[in-house]
Amino acid sequence: MTDKELFNRCVDVAARTFNISHDAIVSRSRRKEIVDIRRIIACYMNKFPFEHGSSVIGRFFNKDHTTILNYLSTGEVFYKIDATYKSNYDLFNVNMETYNA
Repeated sequence: MTDKELFNRCVDVAARTFNISHDAIVSRSRRKEIVDIRRIIACYMNKFPFEHGSSVIGRFFNKDHTTILNYLSTGEVFYKIDATYKSNYDLFNVNMETYNA
């Protein structure tokens, strides 16, 4: 699977999981709900076995690599302290595993 195919699969699963359009996820919107979804996708693409770098992930979102680094670091913190973010992250991961099976 190519990087672009993985990204599209992540966005498709996130769109279905969180009932939001594909376009909204990749838009320039700064709404918390949408940014959290982008953050979840970035964290997923950055973890093993994919381990995509921030520059690669940033290209797909049309964001600078430093924005992606911020997504990754705040994603770790939110996972520990924000119950809603944690449940959304876990739900997305379960749906990705189901989609990949």
